[in-house]
Amino acid sequence: MITYEEVTTCFEISGGKYAKVEFKRTTGTHQLVVKHSQKSASDLTVYKVPLQDKSVVMAFCFKQNKTNYRPLVERDPVTKDAIVKLSLGPINQPFDGFPEKYLFRWETNDEYGSLRSVAEPEQYLSVSQGLVITLSSEPYPGFRFKPTNLNIPANSLASRNIVLSQFSSVCSDHCTLLSHRRKRKRGKYQKSLSIHPYPCTK
Repeated sequence: MITYEEVTTCFEISGGKYAKVEFKRTTGTHQLVVKHSQKSASDLTVYKVPLQDKSVVMAFCFKQNKTNYRPLVERDPVTKDAIVKLSLGPINQPFDGFPEKYLFRWETNDEYGSLRSVAEPEQYLSVSQGLVITLSSEPYPGFRFKPTNLNIPANSLASRNIVLSQFSSVCSDHCTLLSHRRKRKRGKYQKSLSIHPYPCTK
């Protein structure tokens, strides 16, 4: 069974902007748009999932008005172009054999980074001129995950290894951030590490 790290945060775009799930009347679907106010931001849960080759990929679950939305990448049935969509519902299945269309790779050399889809044709999340999060063949190094109510560097959420001392030093007097739990599966116990989520401050 794959263990994963889970953090609740905000999805920030360079320039002090934030991602929000918004309904598009012309198509009757929801999309990710860019807002200039943090108060408009949708809450985001990031799932960091280690793979067998020791790389780390991420799945995302946005929450807006008590409804969960999962971004995914697939081909348009008509144009065959890669598109980013939002699927309703929380992530509540094991990450063993989890569909690649929901997974993204983090690429960065700085505080901000880009997100590349694991599913073919491996497109990058980007921001269109109309301030909609879409796909591009070129990297868009303008994203980061921001825990606004903790003194934790935003890029630490996206690194391959979260520095546990950073979390424990911040919360040593107020909370127990890290917990170990044992899960029973097929008669055996497996130890996993979880990070208690913190909501985005509105």
